[in-house]
Amino acid sequence: MTPVERIQAAAQLVLARSATTRLEALTDTWPDLSADDGYAIQNAFVAASRVSADEPLAGFKILLSREDLQRRFSTSEPAYGQLLFRMVLKAGATVDVAGPLVTHVEPEVAFIMGTDLSGPAVTDDEILEATAYVVAALELPQGRMEWKANLGNVLADNGGARLVVVGSETVQANVVDLAALRVRLLRNGQLVGEGSTANVLGNPVKAMAWLCKRLNAEGRHLQAGQIVMTGSCMDAIAASTGDVVAAEFDGLGSVSVQFA
Repeated sequence: MTPVERIQAAAQLVLARSATTRLEALTDTWPDLSADDGYAIQNAFVAASRVSADEPLAGFKILLSREDLQRRFSTSEPAYGQLLFRMVLKAGATVDVAGPLVTHVEPEVAFIMGTDLSGPAVTDDEILEATAYVVAALELPQGRMEWKANLGNVLADNGGARLVVVGSETVQANVVDLAALRVRLLRNGQLVGEGSTANVLGNPVKAMAWLCKRLNAEGRHLQAGQIVMTGSCMDAIAASTGDVVAAEFDGLGSVSVQFA
């Protein structure tokens, strides 16, 4: 894609933020859309979505952190989207369902950075040391277009980033075994799914290491105060108006969101 075509694609996504139907896949117009194109479009979309040019980035979401999802999108590594501060909500928040589009909920471990972190090969210990704390969190992803299992499409769409809900119980990252935490997802008090942090590349810390490596290759790094959603511990569930969805993590506590 040319730089002009990338800007045109990002403009379509900006317009789709308030749409009630999804856009057609960008690959319908640009069949050769690559991963590099996707990230470039994502950056342009995020820049256009900021309230002001100097609005800081709240953080990142990691997606495709499970091997089955990577196979679906014909890739051998995860991907990332970017979070603005208005996308980050406190536990117990009430949000509107996504109009006629299906609203999904995923339980994740969120890392809150205490110091900057950069480098092509950061170690687990360096990640834990740079992390202020971890919390139970929920992601409410929402694609703005049809992805058609194409990596370029999902990257351009900012990885489906819409909203995240962050728990209030903070835990030091080095006092829990982040590789083996069980998580239960409840809808209106009824168990609807179970998962494990082991589903996130074997350990969410590994997802953090991947993100640092990827950002380093782009001349970027994680900054103190930023949040990183490390990827879903299980398949997403659907939610409707009136539902209350809660995730209960061993060792991290719980987090919930209500839908209006």
